[in-house]
Amino acid sequence: MEVLARVALKRQDNEAARASYQELTEMRRVSGDHFMLGVCELNANRIEPAILAFEQALQIDSTLIVAHEYLAQIFQAENRMDRSRLHQQAARRLRADSLDQQP
Repeated sequence: MEVLARVALKRQDNEAARASYQELTEMRRVSGDHFMLGVCELNANRIEPAILAFEQALQIDSTLIVAHEYLAQIFQAENRMDRSRLHQQAARRLRADSLDQQP
């Protein structure tokens, strides 16, 4: 299923990719599946389902910086500045933490 989703994205068939990622999220609990579902929803201009997918990705893995970044951008575009700032700060903090842990 994951391969089908990737192939669909490569072919720019967003709806097929979305369907595959939706199925994957129902089969297993992987933050990347929810994140990619969010990307597909965003590509289809379905903002609220995208937000839900990104938030689910973060419930599984709160350190997924790119999900925080996407949510910050979405909330900023929607003029929901408090939520945008929260995700911007989380992304910055996680990036700084990852730099601190490098040898």
